Amino acid sequence: MPAKGTNRSKLAELLVAYNLKVVCSACSVKENEITYSLKAVDHQCSRELILAKGKGTSKWRPVSCRPKFTNPSQYNVCWFFVEGFGCSKHKKRCTFARSLEEAAMWNFLKHQKIDHSMLIRLITESERIAVQQQNPAEKILTEFSGEFQELCQDCFCGTPTKITGKRWNNTCSADTAHVWSPVLVHHLAESLGKEVYNQIRPLPPVFPFQYCNYFMQGMPCWHGPSQCQLLHSEVELAVWRAEARGEWSRQELLQLSHEREQQRQQSAQDVVPAPNPQAAIYCKVCFIALSSQESFFKHCASLGHSQMMSGDTTTEWKHRPPPHSHKAEFWICDRPDICEYGTNCMKAHSVEEFEEWLMRAEEDKLIRRNMKAQGLMSYREHLLEEYRQSSNEVQIISEQVDDVSVTFDEDLCVECVKTDAKLKWNFQIKTETQCSRDHHLVCDPRRPSVWNEDGSSRGTILCRLSPLYSNPRQPRGLGA
Repeated sequence: MPAKGTNRSKLAELLVAYNLKVVCSACSVKENEITYSLKAVDHQCSRELILAKGKGTSKWRPVSCRPKFTNPSQYNVCWFFVEGFGCSKHKKRCTFARSLEEAAMWNFLKHQKIDHSMLIRLITESERIAVQQQNPAEKILTEFSGEFQELCQDCFCGTPTKITGKRWNNTCSADTAHVWSPVLVHHLAESLGKEVYNQIRPLPPVFPFQYCNYFMQGMPCWHGPSQCQLLHSEVELAVWRAEARGEWSRQELLQLSHEREQQRQQSAQDVVPAPNPQAAIYCKVCFIALSSQESFFKHCASLGHSQMMSGDTTTEWKHRPPPHSHKAEFWICDRPDICEYGTNCMKAHSVEEFEEWLMRAEEDKLIRRNMKAQGLMSYREHLLEEYRQSSNEVQIISEQVDDVSVTFDEDLCVECVKTDAKLKWNFQIKTETQCSRDHHLVCDPRRPSVWNEDGSSRGTILCRLSPLYSNPRQPRGLGA
């Protein structure tokens, strides 16, 4: 068998005329019998199929194993083979090549006296060497899928995060346009409409090879990109390492990323390219970009967003969750062993549970404070927060509002002796002036109110009674 170095040199000669790739079913798409296309996915490739493409051609051809019987001096393409129909003469017993690319690979294997698996190893090794010889920008784009963009720094680092591009006159594309100040961002579009944006901050004077604790826990960093000096993503680490070695420009990375994205969209004709948002509001907890302020408010008021925010913790709790209506004051039950309320009791049934409730209440305060700082609170939560902090509550919430009337079909004060009961009120709100939105203090987020053209609104309030309470909490009024 020829020496391995000889095989490498011969493969290099072959690569002058052909492009070779080792793929698997996850990173390739079989269009028909001898035509494949490549697919950019983030995966662990099993490297089981060789694809070859002649220089100047656009179709990738599969290379099967060389036939074991019949040993011609030169392999040629079958005269009777028709793409999509196979060989019309020898059928499945045909031992001729199906394409010029396959014939060239078989002749290479024959002359070098190597097998199919050795060719896979040679191609894999040549790809690794090619990656090592790439410039830093090409290495980063090879390692990380997605694309690099320049976005408005003021909008992206603002509250809430906004995804805005650049106008022709060197201003931001947001409604309140301001002078353009760019920030490098890596964008990765995932499944189910998820959009991941990672800011690539400038290289700090002292380069830390340490990740932020929030990132290690799979959470967004609440310190903010300007305050935290630790790494926030793997792609940021790759860019910082390349910059630390010098002789490299971020503009080169941007330009090469833009060119590859255009090539990918042109080659993937069956995939509709996702539009590049020029003005969107980004929820970095749910990884969703919303097109308008109103849709962002609706998202923050949704049940899914609330669950993501409340679940933004890595602590594994052992006891029951604390009662939601009394997170500032807790008590220990006098008779936990014979308590008639059981798991529905509003008091802790042990000292350990009491201490855990206090810890969870402090964490809830931290989460709410972070939500407010990042602009991720819903309008209703903003209203309640202002009500709690205000010295004059009437300016925030009032029993009556000018030009607004509220009617309801049931008495608001209800006596009920049964625990875990569900009560329902139907409210109708009429106003003589146009209202932008309305939120009830205890409304079900899955049942939003609807404004009509005549200025009226219909909404449903659902209340679920908690143990030890005989009356539901009556809404104080409307948000001004």
